[in-house]
Amino acid sequence: MDPERWQKVKAIFYPALELPAGERLDFVRGKCGDDRDLLSEIEALLSSHEEDQTFIEKPALHAVSDFVTERNQPSRIGEQIGAYRIERQIGRGGMGAVYLARRDDLAFEKKVAVKLIKRGLDTDEIIRRFQNERQILAALDHPNITRLLDGGATSDGLPFLVMDFVEGRPLTKYCDQNNLSINERLRLFLQICSAVRYAHQNLIIHRDLKPSNVLVTSEGIPKLLDFGIAKLISSDGVGDDTRSQTWTRVMTPEYASPEQVQGLPITTASDVYSLGVILYELLTGERPFRIKSRSADEISRIITDSQPLKPSSVVRAKFDPEDPRSKIQNPKLLRGDLDNIVLMAMRKEPERRYSSVEQFAGDLERYLGGLPVLAQEDRFGYRARKFIGRNKTGVAAGVGVAFSLIAGIISTSRQSRIAKKERDSARREADKAERINQFLQKTLSSADPSEHGKDTTVLEALRFASEQIETEFADQPEIIADLRTTIGRTYLNLGQAEKAEPHLIEAWRIRSRVLRENAEDLADSLNHLGLLYRIKGDFERGEPLFYKSLEMLRRLYGEKHLKIAEVLGNLGLLLLYQGRHQEAVETYRREKAIRTDLSGPDHPSTARTISRLADCFGIMGDYKGTEKLYRQALKIIRKQYPKTHPDAIESAAGLASALLRTDQKEAEELLFDILRTKESVFGKENPQYAWTLYNLAFLMNNQRRFAEGEKFAAEILALRKTHINDEHPVISAGLQMVAIALMGTGRAERAEALLRESLALRQKTLSADHWILDTSKSILGECLAQIGKNAEAGQFLYHSYENLRKKLGSEHEQTRNALKRIEQFEEKKTAGFFKRKPFF
Repeated sequence: MDPERWQKVKAIFYPALELPAGERLDFVRGKCGDDRDLLSEIEALLSSHEEDQTFIEKPALHAVSDFVTERNQPSRIGEQIGAYRIERQIGRGGMGAVYLARRDDLAFEKKVAVKLIKRGLDTDEIIRRFQNERQILAALDHPNITRLLDGGATSDGLPFLVMDFVEGRPLTKYCDQNNLSINERLRLFLQICSAVRYAHQNLIIHRDLKPSNVLVTSEGIPKLLDFGIAKLISSDGVGDDTRSQTWTRVMTPEYASPEQVQGLPITTASDVYSLGVILYELLTGERPFRIKSRSADEISRIITDSQPLKPSSVVRAKFDPEDPRSKIQNPKLLRGDLDNIVLMAMRKEPERRYSSVEQFAGDLERYLGGLPVLAQEDRFGYRARKFIGRNKTGVAAGVGVAFSLIAGIISTSRQSRIAKKERDSARREADKAERINQFLQKTLSSADPSEHGKDTTVLEALRFASEQIETEFADQPEIIADLRTTIGRTYLNLGQAEKAEPHLIEAWRIRSRVLRENAEDLADSLNHLGLLYRIKGDFERGEPLFYKSLEMLRRLYGEKHLKIAEVLGNLGLLLLYQGRHQEAVETYRREKAIRTDLSGPDHPSTARTISRLADCFGIMGDYKGTEKLYRQALKIIRKQYPKTHPDAIESAAGLASALLRTDQKEAEELLFDILRTKESVFGKENPQYAWTLYNLAFLMNNQRRFAEGEKFAAEILALRKTHINDEHPVISAGLQMVAIALMGTGRAERAEALLRESLALRQKTLSADHWILDTSKSILGECLAQIGKNAEAGQFLYHSYENLRKKLGSEHEQTRNALKRIEQFEEKKTAGFFKRKPFF
């Protein structure tokens, strides 16, 4: 079929598929007119399409490609493709076929899988998607992802990929044929989660996860295949996607998320949903939805509106204790945690699912370890709201009748109870407010210079308040909790985490003792404790506190509330500090959506969230995107506040950090202005001031103004222990900046100890696989090379470069700098000298 003819076929065939089956032939006949050959070809395509009983599991392009392949193309068997000879076809996809091949030169013997676009389907769009798959596979190196070995084009110009040949069975068949238990299936599934998480860390969304795209080898190792419709995540955290009619046929609807079938932006949450569907099928032997219609509207309605049965309910209907499969089909084994875990992953709203594949896998690991899980069953209130949303007319009529019957009966007694309750509550709150007011007056008078001298500080007033609380409010623990929370937060804002800790812990203890489980104040305490541990660098203790706080707040308010946004903001920064960048992006995007919805796009709180997103993209190497976002945030903030406001200072500081990579002259001017402002607002002992010193040291070292860089970094270290604890990341950063300045002025022997100390501090607070540790090791390797410790230098340099390449990609600034250090190291070994220009 020539290309022009093929374009005519597609222009009629695809629109026909959108129509009900009974209307398609009339539509096609009207379009084809007198062209009987064209009509015959399209009728054959429609017939092939309708005969395919598993259409919904395969894109419509299958019908087209089968037609083109089988009716118009010679066999590829025996053909030479690059260094490989085709032996047989082993699979077909929407845009190509996969063949078993062997290397046909004498270099070595190897079986491979060769993927080719089918002739007739080599449109610009499909070739672009095929090349995208090659780009994506080339960036991935994971034991559970099929490796890309080679690629190129055939003699007739068709692109091809050469991949590892995986001898295995599809995931569900492997589990069933080996009669795997639930726990064995979960452990296998966790390996798949590891592969998807790795793809997400490399900014790739798979978008077509399903059992047939996972082959399990005879050794029980799952291999994730087919990144043909995967997408690279753009700077806003969303898969870059150009929607088209063809696209809607490429995905597999029964495993597609609601946002996919609705044509909404795709994030990693979509892969979480698809993994949930796969797990559902692994545990029940059934899919959550049976889609028989080919109508796009019907598919969308089922996926977006229908609620799946609990896995335990599905297996209950077919449970037979005599059946050998009963060890996975016993409803008792699925009821509770596993039901909740699967259904949480499959929630319709992306923001209500697990925030990441890592969190999903973490819940499964907790289940396997007999620990409490995060997933909880949907509450009645949420289910009621969804029911009302789907049945507004009927519910309104029913509610109207019910109210008309009971309103007269309960109105009088109800109003009486409400009035009494409100009167009592108002009296309690008034008494509480009066007592707090008297206490605050006494506290403020303790800081009166006329009584205590001119040097009285806020810290002294806080100390006075701390000593008096228990005496003043011995009979009102709720007031004690409120005041301790206020004092603790104030200490945190002053950079005094150690002094804040006992107050925030005591507030939480009181509230957990006297308040009900889902009280707002208790959720507030958990949020403040999470913030405390994040500031102290104890991320392992802080993270679950944020999630518990979110859980309580969602029970109280649903999915949208400003307090939920506040906790998401704190959680996002913790994830960012841990190097879980994509999870941080998704968390901040949820926070931004809530704030934009409730406060508006130009509200200062929305600007703060935009600034946090900017931080994420800066760490991920998108400095232009970071600069753009910070300028957007700063424009909003400066409409509301003077330059001395903390929000204005923070946004300006973020912009300056981005400018360090894009416009160093503007960065320097802005940094000195920020330093003066921070000194007047926070004082020189505050970590905020220290971070600006760090940025100035970074800039000076980068411009080879090492004496100035050493001076600014030394000011940071002067604050150690007396004002800033060693666990604070600014201390390890300051040590590194001093060391780089020393290396730049020929004093590498002195720099070595500082770099080792900086690395040790970071190893205490960061996860073992954090990329910042590899950057530290790369700089240490450079230092060791300067002083002639070549063996150890080589170990640090090469190992850290490989890790950075895998974690951040070859084009990231940190990876490129690590490679430059290796090049200098090799040059030194060859030429006998070391050309000094530090990279950091």
